[in-house]
Amino acid sequence: MTKRRRRHKPPEPAPHVESHGNGNGGRMTNAERQAFIDKAVEDAVAPLYAQLAERVADYFQCEPDTRVAFMERVLPFRPEKIQEVPAVAHEDGTGRVQTVDGNSPARYREVLVEFEKLTGVPVVLNTSFNLNGEPMVNSPEDAIRTFYSCGLDILYLGNVRITKSPSDA
Repeated sequence: MTKRRRRHKPPEPAPHVESHGNGNGGRMTNAERQAFIDKAVEDAVAPLYAQLAERVADYFQCEPDTRVAFMERVLPFRPEKIQEVPAVAHEDGTGRVQTVDGNSPARYREVLVEFEKLTGVPVVLNTSFNLNGEPMVNSPEDAIRTFYSCGLDILYLGNVRITKSPSDA
């Protein structure tokens, strides 16, 4: 795994939530949260970057119509944008990206649109939803078991929001 660059320690943004890669199974958080990257690395989960497709060229050195639907490409960041999303920038100034457009699941896109409205940044950190040595979460039961076995704050299953009680933490 590529080493992540340590940057200034920003104030802790809103907690991360569970979502799914391509809107169907993963961990998602503000791309400024270095603590989330540290935990993902500890869990041996590769942190990835999801953003609104129409803004890809604002953050990466690529053509405006570049689309990466399955996180299969690494692109160079625009140097002036790395400070906005330090948790997903590799040491060499690249990032593994997924673009989210009208062909993506509507809820997944809505999360990014709303996140941009709140923060001004159309980017979230998104990883697979599994723990080191475990297969990918593939059912609600897997999701709940994994949620209570790791340091996540919130789990969404469809429209249901699950949080841990203070005694579960």
